[in-house]
Amino acid sequence: MPLSFKKIPGYLCIPAPQAFSVHFYDFIFSVKLCHISVLSRETVSRPKACATWLLQALFREKTIHQNKGRIIDIRNRIRIKMTVAAVFDSAGTLLRTVRSVLSVSDHQVPDACVETTTLTFQDPDRILVLLNLHSREIMQADPDGLLSEYLTETKTGFGISCGRQVIVSDVVGSILYQDTEARIADMQKVIRDCWMTVSKQSESFALNAGAIVNLRTEKIEFTIAAAGYPFPGVREMVATLHGMGVAVFIASGDRTAKLEMIADQIGIPRNRVHGVATPVTKAQIVQNLKTEYNVVVMTGDGINDLSAMKSADIAVLTVQQEGKRPEILYETADYVIDNICDTVRIVKGLVDGCEME
Repeated sequence: MPLSFKKIPGYLCIPAPQAFSVHFYDFIFSVKLCHISVLSRETVSRPKACATWLLQALFREKTIHQNKGRIIDIRNRIRIKMTVAAVFDSAGTLLRTVRSVLSVSDHQVPDACVETTTLTFQDPDRILVLLNLHSREIMQADPDGLLSEYLTETKTGFGISCGRQVIVSDVVGSILYQDTEARIADMQKVIRDCWMTVSKQSESFALNAGAIVNLRTEKIEFTIAAAGYPFPGVREMVATLHGMGVAVFIASGDRTAKLEMIADQIGIPRNRVHGVATPVTKAQIVQNLKTEYNVVVMTGDGINDLSAMKSADIAVLTVQQEGKRPEILYETADYVIDNICDTVRIVKGLVDGCEME
């Protein structure tokens, strides 16, 4: 059972993160002014904590006071081990992403197309869907044909990436496969535009195609294509984190096949890749990791990462990908960075602060 601290005058009680405890002969410490005092032998945990304060105090002080009043020299005698998991979104976080969006009704490009998750969250009835289709094959199809018929004939599967509602796939599938407005040409255009843009920026990239369906109108509202390639230094960042003993994960709404290809490229094991993850799923992934690791760091760039950031011990917002973001992301983040490689500095502070000999 976690220890419930009582209010003790003059004490600043700092529980450590979820499932993390600082032990010295099986004691737990809190900070009193510039001293470290033993409070209990029990494990202390809290979902969102400031372990850094406690660790800094350990570094500053050479002595601790046991509750019996005996002073013990702790210099060169404490070694604190903390396991860390670093979870990353993909598009806009690990990858610089190029997107193309088309409105099916008027064939216009919406103002919010720079961020498909933001466009999706603008309407509570919108659901962002990823299609498991082959871009080369659909580019060769009859542009005048119905997109729904093509998806049905080719038995194209899909995954729900995000939305403001929790919805069953059968409802989304009925809209995708029975829509009577979206044409194959609508999908071909966004794929072509996206490919032409990203091919000028990188020789190696992964491309996704999808759609935003509207539950209220029961139609395909937008066709979408997105392509991405790693930001400079991402592979080296992952290697550095691994060298520090940090477990690195991807939790993203993108297709698993695409994510595995990216993971191979930047050095993340495939068994640590979680694809087609909705915001709720991302948060659950973080919660699950918190039962295995002392500290979980979540790094994301969009509104679909908000729940996972709130669930994490440390939330990092990266703004390396240009675009407008809701203010709540900045309010939730413990750190805001403009280079994804700065994650190493943040995590290194945790790892270095938790090991003293």
